[in-house]
Amino acid sequence: HTMAGQSSRLEWRGCVWTSDQRVTNDVVGLSNGDLIYSRMYQTGSQIEQLLNVVGYGTGELYRWSKQSGSVLMPGTGASQPNGLEISADERFVFANMYLEKEIWKIDLNSGETVAVGQVASADNSAWGTDGRLWIATHSGGLGEILSCFKSQVSPCAAACEIVAMDP
Repeated sequence: HTMAGQSSRLEWRGCVWTSDQRVTNDVVGLSNGDLIYSRMYQTGSQIEQLLNVVGYGTGELYRWSKQSGSVLMPGTGASQPNGLEISADERFVFANMYLEKEIWKIDLNSGETVAVGQVASADNSAWGTDGRLWIATHSGGLGEILSCFKSQVSPCAAACEIVAMDP
């Protein structure tokens, strides 16, 4: 059933508060109600934002549950953790570590990063119908990307590519 126009509607179901200063980029849900989300950096510290831009690790992944709230996932510190996807069996989260130029495959049971793929400027991801992880990447320069923030009503002309990765 496809909705369009006036027949479309959204229903607010609630939210998870992370922190006023966290810039949260992406979130994936697990069937038990837990969430995994990426924090790119904190807005409260200009020093941290500067370090993040030049490539120092200033973000990480968190796991939220109703019982314990937001808990840092150890070993996930990186520069600008970005898009996330969860494996169909919910055993792994795939994290696009933007300035690291890597995709991390993280075992949700052990917390261990079990594989790393090299992908520059990986933004967001989605599962392809072929079973591969399709990753949108920024292939243009920083100036191109920043120009997209100037207008929220016109299309962004920054160059991008789609990379398909075997999980």
